[in-house]
Amino acid sequence: MIIVLHEQSEDIAQGVDRSKEEEQGAGDQGMMFGYATNETNNYLPAPISFSHNLLSHFSNLRKSKQLDFLRPDSKAQVSVEYENGKPINIHSIVLSHQTDDIPLEKTRPIMIEECKKALRYTNMVSDDTAFYINPTGRFIIGGPHGDAGSYRKKNNCGHLRRCG
Repeated sequence: MIIVLHEQSEDIAQGVDRSKEEEQGAGDQGMMFGYATNETNNYLPAPISFSHNLLSHFSNLRKSKQLDFLRPDSKAQVSVEYENGKPINIHSIVLSHQTDDIPLEKTRPIMIEECKKALRYTNMVSDDTAFYINPTGRFIIGGPHGDAGSYRKKNNCGHLRRCG
């Protein structure tokens, strides 16, 4: 049996490596799933359907090399506002997409514009829609290598803390 365990990538850890006094968010998104509904043509709830379309759009951009800085690992979350049980507005978009080692200041505006293009068909992206593109600051190391699950910092007694 071969066991390979290494530190979690700094890209993910920087999202949660903060002092107790500092506000912090998640370093990674979780998986979401839905139920059958008639709010979209594919019978998925709007948020998951929009997320799938967004990721498909970015996959096509990567494979066609239109955005040659994109790498394979990515995840998205689209938060939708509802009124009377109907989706009316995209409140926020989180897109974490692995890239080459390029400053986020260069890639973020391009990725926001591509998010808007990908979801234009919904007519729900507005000036108030919040975009969180690689919100930990960078996403260079992806796939299983980046997500070992071991926290890289040691606690007071010198032991590695587990990722929460």
